[in-house]
Amino acid sequence: MDLKAKLRLHHKKENEGKKKARNEPVYEPFHKKHHLTRLLPGKMIQSEFGEYFLVEYRYPLNHFHGRTYLGALLREDLSALCGILKDQELVCPKNIESLVFVDTETTGLAGGTGTFAFLVGMGYFKEDEFILRQYMMEDYHQEFAMLDALYSKLQEFSHLVTFNGKSFDWPLLEGRFIYHRMKGNFSHVHVDLLHPARRYYKNRLMSCNLGSLEEAVLGFYRTNDIPGALVPELFFRYLEEKDGRILIPVFQHNHWDILSLVTLMTNLIQAYLRPYEVLDEPEDLFSAGKVYEDLGQYNQAVKCYSICLNQEISAHLKQEILKRLSFLYKRLGRMEEACSIWQSFINSKNNLRLFPYIELAKYYEHYSKDYRLALKMARDARQVLLKQRRLYTRNRFKELMDELEHREKRLLRKMGRLDEKGVSLL
Repeated sequence: MDLKAKLRLHHKKENEGKKKARNEPVYEPFHKKHHLTRLLPGKMIQSEFGEYFLVEYRYPLNHFHGRTYLGALLREDLSALCGILKDQELVCPKNIESLVFVDTETTGLAGGTGTFAFLVGMGYFKEDEFILRQYMMEDYHQEFAMLDALYSKLQEFSHLVTFNGKSFDWPLLEGRFIYHRMKGNFSHVHVDLLHPARRYYKNRLMSCNLGSLEEAVLGFYRTNDIPGALVPELFFRYLEEKDGRILIPVFQHNHWDILSLVTLMTNLIQAYLRPYEVLDEPEDLFSAGKVYEDLGQYNQAVKCYSICLNQEISAHLKQEILKRLSFLYKRLGRMEEACSIWQSFINSKNNLRLFPYIELAKYYEHYSKDYRLALKMARDARQVLLKQRRLYTRNRFKELMDELEHREKRLLRKMGRLDEKGVSLL
C-alpha cells in the first residue's frame, strides 16, 4: 500500500470516529444541569462587585392571590395606614408605587452576628404590573454584590412593608449593610403588618402567623410549603451539594410571602375603612371596634359593637361588648343607654362585676342627684368587693375599699347625716 492509500485509510477512520462521537449523548456536569438558572426564571447578574442570582416575575394587576387580586390595593385610600398602625402622625405614601414589600430567608432564625440573608424577596407596583424580584447569593462571597444591588433598588421607595420586619428582617439587613460599609440615607417609613393583623384577628385566631392569616383571612392555601424553620438547613445543604432543586421550595415560600403581604395590606385597609362590609366574623368586627375606640372614633366603635350584639356570639364576648358600650355611651353623653346596660349587669344572676355599681353610684350622685340610690349602689359595691377579695392584691383591695368608704361618707354628708368630720348627726 502506497503512502497516499495509507493517508486515505487514516482519514476515513478518523471521520468515522468523529461521526460516532457526534451520535453519542453529551453529559453536562451535575452542578450545571441543576443550576438555578435552569430551574427558575432568573439569571446570574455580573456587577462590578461580583455575581449574584436574580429572579423576576411580572404579574398583571388582576392576578388573584387567594380571594384578593393584587390591583385591589390601588383602589384603597393609603392614608388609612395611619389608622391601622394607630399612628396619626405617620407620613402616608404618595402613591402605590412608593411601597416596597420585603421578606428575607436567612441562615438562622435567631438573627444577630453571623446570620446572613441569603435570599431577599422584593415586590413593588410599576405602572400596570406587580413586579416580584428575588435576590440571592449562591455562596458567601456573593453577598456584597447581592446587597449592593438590593441597597440601590431600595432607595427608589419611601415605604417599606414587612411582616415582623421591624423585629427581624430589617435589623438583619441593616446590620449587613453596615458591615459592608454601605452608608446611605434609609429614611423609609416602616409598615410592619404583624401588629395591625394581631389587633384585627387575634380574637378569632389561635395564631396570627402569616400562614394562619393566609388561610383564615386571605383565602390562600399553600401546597407543599416548607416550614420556615427548615430554610437554613436547606441552604446549608445547597452549599454542599450545589443542587438548585434543594432551594426551589425556599424560593416558592418566599414568593408566596411577598404576594401575601400585598393582599394582607389590602384586607387590613378595607377592615379599617369598611369593617361593616368586609368583616364577616363578629370577633373581627369587635376587634375593629376596639381599634376605633383606641383612635377616639367613638361613634364608629359604637356601630361595630352594636352590630356584633345582633350576631351569634359567646356569652363572654357579649359581656365584654356591653361593658365597652356602656363606657362609650357615658363618654358620648348618652347616659340613659349607659345606665340601662349597668342595671342589666346588676340584674343578671350571680353578677360579681364591681364596675356597674360604682358607675351607677356616680350617676345617681352627680347627674340625677339621687343620693339615696347612690348610697345604696356604693354599699352594694362594698358587698361585691368583699365577696371578690381573693381576686385582688392586698394593696388593690384596700385602695378600692377606701374609695368606696370615702364615697359613702361623702354621700352621707350630702344627705345631712354626717358632719364635716364624719361624725353621725343622727
